[in-house]
Amino acid sequence: MGAVGAVIFGFGVFFIVKGIRRGHRKNLNTTNGGFGTTAVILGAIGYPAKGAIVCFAGALVAYSAFAFDPSKAKASVPCSKPCATSSSGPHC
Repeated sequence: MGAVGAVIFGFGVFFIVKGIRRGHRKNLNTTNGGFGTTAVILGAIGYPAKGAIVCFAGALVAYSAFAFDPSKAKASVPCSKPCATSSSGPHC
C-alpha cells in the first residue's frame, strides 16, 4: 500500500509540474483571444491545485499503510449487532 501512495503522490507532482509549465496548453484548441487566455490562466492555477490535493491523498494512503497496526483493528461485527437485534432484523 505504501507503493500505491507513492504512485498517487507522483501523479500529484505530475499535475503540479504540468500547471507550472503550462503544459495543458497543448490540450486546448486555441490559446489566443480572451477565452484562450482565461483558459490558460485557470489551468495554470487549477492543475497545481489539483496536484496538491492528489499529493495529499497519496500521502494519506502511504501514511495509512505504514501506520496500520493489525492488533488495533476491530471487526465490523460488533457494529452490526445492534442492527441485527432491532425490530427490522438483519435487513436494516
